[in-house]
Amino acid sequence: VASMLSSQMAANDRVVFVGDFFYDIPFYAHLEKPILVIEDWHSPDMEIVDNWRQELKHASNFDVQRGKERLIDSHDLASLQSLSCTQSTLWFVVQKGEKVAYPELFSLRKIYAKQDVELYQSSRAERGCALLSLR
Repeated sequence: VASMLSSQMAANDRVVFVGDFFYDIPFYAHLEKPILVIEDWHSPDMEIVDNWRQELKHASNFDVQRGKERLIDSHDLASLQSLSCTQSTLWFVVQKGEKVAYPELFSLRKIYAKQDVELYQSSRAERGCALLSLR
């Protein structure tokens, strides 16, 4: 996935992780922009389970503005609309099982799949300013 991203991404493209965090991809893809992460950030389970979600959520408390820009709540329609309208091409990195939780991914163009990770692409021209409604 990382080599696919590094070879096909343009300078203004953004990478969005959906429902999981793939620690190696930013490093191996040589990404210069921060990753955006779509998740249910207000889930009651967020404070119970010690994992990457809790780590990112707690880190966002140290820089609230950056947290709001990078951690996109799957229920926040305004943020999803903003993401859809402002970015040129979006690359969604998704754990295979997440398509059940995010059925809108079926409408995106699958670029690559390996083992348990899939890569989808959505260009601004293809989606217009259509609302990304993930949940």
